[in-house]
Amino acid sequence: MNSLGHLSREKGDFDTAESFYRRSIENAPHNTAGYIFLGAILAKDVRLEEAGEIHVQGAVGFEGD
Repeated sequence: MNSLGHLSREKGDFDTAESFYRRSIENAPHNTAGYIFLGAILAKDVRLEEAGEIHVQGAVGFEGD
């Protein structure tokens, strides 16, 4: 899913990229890449609070693993 998100992002289709990154997180919640890429898309859209929350979710989800 991240690869499809990257392709969408490169074409300037940020809504589709966001959707792919969210699906990536759903499919592989222990893979931090999806959280990082989604956070970046959200930050680019000036949704900074949501971007920060996504980054924290990706980091906190691995405490104790």
